[in-house]
Amino acid sequence: MSAESAILHGDYRIDNLILDPGDRARVRTVLDWELSALGEPRTDVALMCTYRHPALDAVLGIPAAWASPRLPSAEDLATAYVDRSGRDLGDWGFYLGLAHLKLAVIAEGIAYRAMTGADAGRNARAAADAVPELVAAGLACLAD
Repeated sequence: MSAESAILHGDYRIDNLILDPGDRARVRTVLDWELSALGEPRTDVALMCTYRHPALDAVLGIPAAWASPRLPSAEDLATAYVDRSGRDLGDWGFYLGLAHLKLAVIAEGIAYRAMTGADAGRNARAAADAVPELVAAGLACLAD
């Protein structure tokens, strides 16, 4: 593992971007920085790739824009990151596993808040349905 540190967004996905109307491949603004921190850049890239998992729909309670098949795959995103940053993904299975487990914990938290009455929107209890699939995917990534 590297000791490299960078500013992490913490929730980087298309739902948190404003794209250029004339060139949708160009990001104009990145929104929702409340989860930002300093840390290992691969954690942000891995979470961005994990958000491509179809279980994100259940976590958000709506069809996730980021899970659209019209967008690049997780593998293509990771490759583009390597190509553009010049950084190595080393220990990639660890970062992907961690990201899947992080999203599983977030999903469980959403479901728990809904069960206690703290969140009544978008069928939040259904977020728990994504947990077993995300945990299994995370453990599979760690085993690779």
